[in-house]
Amino acid sequence: MCRAVALGGQLEQLQQFYEMVSAGREFLELDQWIGALEGKQLLSDLVIDGYTVRLTEPLARAAFFATAGFPTEDKDGLTPEELPVVIARTACDKYKHVTPMGPGAKVTGFMSNLLG
Repeated sequence: MCRAVALGGQLEQLQQFYEMVSAGREFLELDQWIGALEGKQLLSDLVIDGYTVRLTEPLARAAFFATAGFPTEDKDGLTPEELPVVIARTACDKYKHVTPMGPGAKVTGFMSNLLG
């Protein structure tokens, strides 16, 4: 399963997530993104079945900045269109060492935890 299919199937849920976390603002800010990850306990450093599953705050920040570019005069965070990209980057970082999972499975698993 490719990342686009994994994300595309939940676009409405992603839109709702964006609205809730951004509190209706024009942009999803970094502290809101980190807070959402912390709230779902997605920042972790675990070994599961011999595979390292790790997402640190610096990795989450790097995915955010790589997606949003930040800061600029006309932009203070992620747009709704950029949310799927930051999710895909974050998911692939978190499950980087879980070699049996392909990119689509990594995104699907991460989104299940983020939206569930």
